[in-house]
Amino acid sequence: MSQSAPNDETSKLMLPKGDACFTCRRRKVRCDGLKPTCSRCHRLRKECVYATRIMRSRPTEILEALALELELKVHRATLASAHDLSLASARLLERVGRLGKSTEQSPVKIPWLPTRPSSDPKTPKSATSRPHGQILGDGLGYTPVVPKDLIEVEINSYKWSGFDELPNSLSHHLISLFLPFRSQHFFFTDVSYFLRCLSYPSSHPEAIHPCLLNACYLSACAVSRGFLSSLQPFFLKRTRHFLERSLMFVDRIPHFLWANILLAANLGRLRRLEEAWVVISSASRFALACDLVRGIGAETESNKQSSEYLLPPPRNTAGAIDRIRLAHSIYITDQSIATFSGLPPTFHFDERWGSPSRPTYPPRDEEYKTQLAEIWGSDMHLKVLISRMFARVHKFALSYGKHGYHNMKEEYYVLDAQITAQHAAIPPLSDPRGLQPSEAVSAINPHLLLAHTTLYGSGLVLWSLRAGEDREARRKMLGCQQALVRICEMMRGPGPRSRVQGGLLSMLHVRNAVRVLAHELQLAEVRGNIPLSTNHCAAIEYLLDFLDDMTLSFPAYVDVPVSLKDTLTTTAQSLSNLE
Repeated sequence: MSQSAPNDETSKLMLPKGDACFTCRRRKVRCDGLKPTCSRCHRLRKECVYATRIMRSRPTEILEALALELELKVHRATLASAHDLSLASARLLERVGRLGKSTEQSPVKIPWLPTRPSSDPKTPKSATSRPHGQILGDGLGYTPVVPKDLIEVEINSYKWSGFDELPNSLSHHLISLFLPFRSQHFFFTDVSYFLRCLSYPSSHPEAIHPCLLNACYLSACAVSRGFLSSLQPFFLKRTRHFLERSLMFVDRIPHFLWANILLAANLGRLRRLEEAWVVISSASRFALACDLVRGIGAETESNKQSSEYLLPPPRNTAGAIDRIRLAHSIYITDQSIATFSGLPPTFHFDERWGSPSRPTYPPRDEEYKTQLAEIWGSDMHLKVLISRMFARVHKFALSYGKHGYHNMKEEYYVLDAQITAQHAAIPPLSDPRGLQPSEAVSAINPHLLLAHTTLYGSGLVLWSLRAGEDREARRKMLGCQQALVRICEMMRGPGPRSRVQGGLLSMLHVRNAVRVLAHELQLAEVRGNIPLSTNHCAAIEYLLDFLDDMTLSFPAYVDVPVSLKDTLTTTAQSLSNLE
């Protein structure tokens, strides 16, 4: 049966795009869409086939969908932040009159906290693993920290408003929770001296200032998870409030500087690097204005306070030692945050502060000499030297292509001797003590990983400049390559192995070699083999940024050391061919 021809009105109808038959679509003519045969195919006696076609979406539709998704994420994050803040305030201010708050400012009992392991530093089977690789348990002779559930019960049991002091028991528990993780916040104070000051009543001149106390509370919430982490906005507000009061009344400035270190470290852990840099940079410049280092030795010249120093002289030997530790901590925090944020550091190795790693002071009593020798022999000194060495090698390598070996021979051998000495002094990655002998960790310390990659990267760049002419330099260069390979092997463990992509034809591929390390750190975290934190990846990125700078600088020179290219290529190949 033949189909009757459609009328004129039907043939003039416009079809939606994509609904025409295949024949009309191929001929690019108008189709009326009648089925089973359209009018044009009926008139031409052609086969009429309707083929479905997936219409392409406009590019703007994709962008609009992405923008909408991003807006939803931002909105949810805003609601979550507001919810956390309101939850923290509600938790701290609820249950009025349940137990009340003690009005007596009695000194807290000095807790027995770990300052040094009392047994073998190796990880015991009886030890309990904690977040961030911390080991706390009877196996190391440590008293376990207060359970978080008990702290939560105390927070819900007490009520305080505004900026009142926390109850003594709650303050003691939060500080007990924070102190084992103090090195991750650059809090390199003497624990025994800190706890002694903590036991003094608030009216005592050496009592801990509220700004430092609240900074410790903030750090305790940062190393915890769950309920306590929701209290960070509350303690952040309190810390900033008491910092302003300390500066306003020039009250216990060393505690003001310690609190700024903890605040900057916490902001850095939250990846708020610009804010962290502003905090530590301001504190560093303030410490320079106070003559923090030079003011330590002023006590021997005159025991009277002088208007020349914003910081009064230390009251005793322990206070003088704490000033030295404070100078170290400010320097290390400034260098670390400046490196991770990409912003300029406040201190350089040629600053008028000199070398904060080993300032000279007049001789004191035996206790002072003993503690001072312990500081110089500690890994804090090593961390400062490695940080300075990194900048010196960078500057030297940039000038080497312009001036040549004969004009920079003396500086080359000085750097060679210093890097060799630091290689011999740095503890191995397998050492569970990390860079803090007073703390045992079950995983690789991120600060130790940063020190190793920084030191081996410095040696790799320095010795590769002379690897073609000097046998000893080539041997040391190969040692740095093998060290990076060992780090990669240690991070990998069981599982699939990633490979460096690309042709491995230029020094740019050293970036891929270092990215292998960062990638394996992330894989280890996903697999759950090692409880790693984001600080490990940041440590690798630190070395990666330095090598990026080197890569961008060398093409500007006419005489590019070929040995450096070969070194970086060989390192990338070694890392990619691991079986």
